[in-house]
Amino acid sequence: MPNGGSDNCNSCWFNERNDAVAGIAKEKWEGAIRCRLVGILDAMSEDRRAIGVEFTAMKQLGLWKELTATGGLRRVLAFREGRDLEAAYALVALASVLGDGAEPDIELHLDRVRPTLERIDRSVDAELGGLANELLRR
Repeated sequence: MPNGGSDNCNSCWFNERNDAVAGIAKEKWEGAIRCRLVGILDAMSEDRRAIGVEFTAMKQLGLWKELTATGGLRRVLAFREGRDLEAAYALVALASVLGDGAEPDIELHLDRVRPTLERIDRSVDAELGGLANELLRR
């Protein structure tokens, strides 16, 4: 335990501040991160190009299947033409979060973002590339 990692004192059941529940510190930390990522997504503006942290937020929310992100992801999907990279990330994330429930969104937006999805360099972003491949097989 003294070396950190998932078994450190912050997550130990013996630590009284954790209410005798193992892993509680990790859950609190992950919850805060999820809230911050949803906040980043919600702050995205159609009036400017997305920056790296916004793409990362969309991707991570998709990988975590964060249901609270669906409204923000759909909002990004509705950004005007020319914002196809943002829309591609949002569609991949939404498909990851909702699974079959994203089918109406996929039908509506896939043609628009297909060329962008096909250009995503899978060697640079293997996780996103794999998710994009699943979408392109539809």
